[in-house]
Amino acid sequence: MFSIVSRLANTFGFTLREGQLRSGTRALHRFGYRFPRFLLANGTAAGHGATTGDVVENLRRAVLAAPATTGPALRTAAATGGPLAEPWRSYAAAVRDDSHRITETDLDRLTAAGHTEDEIFEVSVAAAVGAALESFDAGRSALGHEMTG
Repeated sequence: MFSIVSRLANTFGFTLREGQLRSGTRALHRFGYRFPRFLLANGTAAGHGATTGDVVENLRRAVLAAPATTGPALRTAAATGGPLAEPWRSYAAAVRDDSHRITETDLDRLTAAGHTEDEIFEVSVAAAVGAALESFDAGRSALGHEMTG
């Protein structure tokens, strides 16, 4: 979760307001580090079939396969580093690998290329989730767990 949130915060220039760090920390201590259900479309894979009971697999399907403005192939390529045309290729790679370097100019370049804010948001989320899932899957594999997905 932290990996996803950090990449999206970097990508969209998010800054904390006064007191947000303290209140967020209190919430984490109170509720634990559980996976937020709102990211899983209320426990279902965003209308894309029944959940498996595996929150990571549900997130993967909700972000990459559920109906959206962009197609599943574009979101999957953004998440995995698969083949993409420019300017998506360099943008998705930046979100996955160097989100702290993204500037308003990068977002303006996508808009100038004719991409909507919804498309930019969906590709950004897919790339951020893809990077987090790659790390998660590698960690599970290193621990000897069966990989998800």
